[in-house]
Amino acid sequence: MRKKEYFFYFFLLVILLLISGCALKYSSREVTYEESKKALEFALKQIGKPYVYGGQDPKVGFDCSGLVIWSYQQVIPNAMFFNNGKLYPDATVEALYNENTRHIETDELREGDIVFFADEENNIEHCGLYVERTNENNIKVIHASGGLNKVVLEECNPNEPLRGYRICGFGRLIVSLVLR
Repeated sequence: MRKKEYFFYFFLLVILLLISGCALKYSSREVTYEESKKALEFALKQIGKPYVYGGQDPKVGFDCSGLVIWSYQQVIPNAMFFNNGKLYPDATVEALYNENTRHIETDELREGDIVFFADEENNIEHCGLYVERTNENNIKVIHASGGLNKVVLEECNPNEPLRGYRICGFGRLIVSLVLR
């Protein structure tokens, strides 16, 4: 082979080695109780902020998953989330439910866990953060409500619908951290 061809194959080999060495490495873990409590504190400070579809900023407003993700990112700034199997700094409510939580039972709930709501067709459509149990049946949830056009703190009964949605599950957030 000529010198030019050697250079081309050498260059190609270097590029392939660089690409394979740059594969994203990450570690996933469940949030701690302290982290979930702090995330809830950040969320509670957003009560009254406007509902904005796709919003994830206190200066603009929030949607439901945006409030949850923003609150946790205040505590874990480099948190990443799976969305259709790939890591992003954001996730849809469906991705939070399907790929980024450990589903838990009602008796496992702790402050800052995620409360998921489904529509009549059982599609995961909404989420918020668990605040506290108010009595044997009811819980308080903070969420960005499209129906009320703002971030609200509401009491919910898991057995009764809330503006067309019903509580369909609870989850403890799993965050992924990119390793360097």
